[in-house]
Amino acid sequence: MSLATPRKDKLPFAEVKASSAFMAEAQRLLVREIVSRSGEFISESNHQTFYHGRDWTYQREGREGFTTQTGHLQLHRQQITISVDRILANDMWVLPELILGFGEQTATSMTKKVESELTKVAEEVGNSTAVPQDRSMVDAFLEAIDKAYWSMDSKGRLYAPRIMLDEKSQRRFHTELATRREEFDRRLEEIRARKEPLARQAEEERLRKYDADE
Repeated sequence: MSLATPRKDKLPFAEVKASSAFMAEAQRLLVREIVSRSGEFISESNHQTFYHGRDWTYQREGREGFTTQTGHLQLHRQQITISVDRILANDMWVLPELILGFGEQTATSMTKKVESELTKVAEEVGNSTAVPQDRSMVDAFLEAIDKAYWSMDSKGRLYAPRIMLDEKSQRRFHTELATRREEFDRRLEEIRARKEPLARQAEEERLRKYDADE
């Protein structure tokens, strides 16, 4: 029995070139088909494509009207420490640990940046609530969710706003909620009943504006 690897004859250059061109064209056709069919499941009114390079400018609506906001791509670095001995010993587990460490640090950094930006925007547009130490967190939470915008999709599903609480505020909220759960649920349902017709009206106006076939 021979263990030698069987020899594979190479294709002529012309055939290799033709097959590569065929695969490239097949990939382009697939991409075009995916793009053309995307409108079947994504309504035109919600299908927005953003083009930007290294810098961008957009308009943000706040309490004082629209303001111009600018931004640009930034270089972010993460520090990962790997023992030199492991590298000299050709420890191949260094690579996955390096990738996982970089990913975890990047995710944590991005989450903090997003939370910081959301807090900044909420304060600019007035969607923030001050909660002194002597004030009820449950009352403050219900006030915040009542002030915020509730939305509804084209299927009639109502979506409540998402309220951001820091770790300390979350502990205060859940501690108080344990003794006021029934009252909290009742007041939340009252807010929902008030917000639902407003959200429905806003969605109907949106559909009329864009003349969308939902």
